[in-house]
Amino acid sequence: MDNGIKWRAMPGDFPPWDRVYAFFRRWRDNALVKEFHDRLRARVREELGRDAEPTAAVIDSQSVKADAVVGGDSRGFDGGKLINGRKRHVVVDTLGLLLGVMVTAADVGDRTAAQVLLRQVADMVEADLLGNLVGIDEVCCLQGDAGQAAALQAGRVH
Repeated sequence: MDNGIKWRAMPGDFPPWDRVYAFFRRWRDNALVKEFHDRLRARVREELGRDAEPTAAVIDSQSVKADAVVGGDSRGFDGGKLINGRKRHVVVDTLGLLLGVMVTAADVGDRTAAQVLLRQVADMVEADLLGNLVGIDEVCCLQGDAGQAAALQAGRVH
């Protein structure tokens, strides 16, 4: 792990670092981290009296400056915000629970990223053969995300 706690510096009340890492590696390699996340999100939604699967989502992006040690191949210049770095794109439900996330170079347009990210969300929820998100009736873009709004085109993922 980088930019976070180092495996050998785990808190004292955790099991030995190599056991924690072994579990993480097994979960990551078997795509269980996503499975655990999705189950937990559904459980939280149900405990709050909501359907397990969301019917609406919000998409947004944020450009952030990248440190000089970040490789040039993973960062870019966002001319609209005058930031040299990366951009994080997220889709959340109306409770703010994560449905999808993607990190790109800052020069990747919102429209392009929204198409890829919404395909990921469509893979997560049931999608019909035309790419319509079944169950998600509405996707909202926050102010200023006209590129993302154009990519949505009436709720379809193209």
